Parts: sequence; structure tokens; C-alpha cells
Amino acid sequence: MTDMSVIMGKFMSRSNKLTSRDRLVRAAIEVFGTRGYHATRVSDLVSHAGVAHGTFYLYFDNKEAIFLYLVDDFFTRLQNQTLDRFPASAVANTGELNAQLLEMWRSILGHCRCEPFLTALILRESYAVSLASRTRVEERFAQTITSIGTYLKELAKRGIIRGSVTDASAWGILGLIERAIHYAVVVNPEAEVDTLAHEFLQIELNGLLGDREGLGAA
Repeated sequence: MTDMSVIMGKFMSRSNKLTSRDRLVRAAIEVFGTRGYHATRVSDLVSHAGVAHGTFYLYFDNKEAIFLYLVDDFFTRLQNQTLDRFPASAVANTGELNAQLLEMWRSILGHCRCEPFLTALILRESYAVSLASRTRVEERFAQTITSIGTYLKELAKRGIIRGSVTDASAWGILGLIERAIHYAVVVNPEAEVDTLAHEFLQIELNGLLGDREGLGAA
């Protein structure tokens, strides 16, 4: 009985810590999103999360650490739902490219619409941290650029898109995605995701296909 009590005690302790961490993360999204990064204090986060002040430091060194966790998690989940889920190797022709990119746009916009506070926070505050941490944010953007570039170059190598794509093309597409997210989440959150996905897709394809035959809306 004693051994089982110890095991159950350790299990409950881990569960409580996980719950507290999740509450802190949710609180960070909401408080940073409403007050801004610089105006937020750790005391604001723990108060909003309803946990003890010391609990915060079990998981994060400071408010910048929890902010960077949000940034990393945001980029990772978007990558998982787009380029990791829809590889260029699955595309055989422009029709399949059209369908795949449309699904990626739907995933991006739908995901960001479901997390408007976090999305707006990342777009607005990702460079509000210290210089050292901004380097980390920039590295995440660079990783995204590399993933987009790899995707485009594989398509170009197989003759599905124009062959002159460069890193500049990847940067241009990332800029389109960033502004599209801002429009869908901040500027016009009532617009239908599917309508926006089709519109942004056509803008993207006009650049990727170049003088090749354009694609109609799916």
C-alpha cells in the first residue's frame, strides 16, 4: 500500500504540474495579447493563471522564456500542419499542386483563426524581446524560409513550377502568408476562410507559375 501511495503521489504531482504549466501558457497568450509584452509582468501571468508565484519558475526562467516558448510552439505547429503534412513529393502536376496549396492555405488560416490571441501576439510582439532572443525568433523565421525554399526547389526540379525560384521567392511567399494571416485574423476576421484561401492561392500561383498556364480556382 505504501509503494502504491508513493506512485500515485508522484503521478498526481506530475499531473498538477502539467495543469499549472498549461494554465500559465494560456494566461500568457491572453495577457500578452491584451496588455502587450513590455507592459506584462510575471505577477500578471501567475495572477491570471491562478497559480502561486513560485510555480511560474518551475517551468520558465522569466517572462521572456514563456514568450519564446509560445513563438517556438506556434511555428512548430504551423510547420506540422502545412509542409510536414503536405510534402512536395506528393505533387505530380499543377492540378495536384493547386489542391495541395489550397489545403495548406485552409490549414494556415483556419489554425490561426482558432487561436486569434496567440496569432496576433506573434505577429505584433515577436520582436519585442531582447536582442539575444530576437536572434532566436529570426532563426525560426529562417527555418521556415528554408522549408519553403526546399519545397519550391523540389517542385521546380520536377518542372511543376518555373525553374527560376530562389530564396527570394521563399521570402516573398512567407511575406504573403504573414500579411494574409494578419488580414484574416485582425483586419477581417469575419471573412470566410475558404474564400480567402482561394484568393491568396491565386496570388501565390501567379508568381510560382510565371509564364506557364495559369490555374483556375478549384
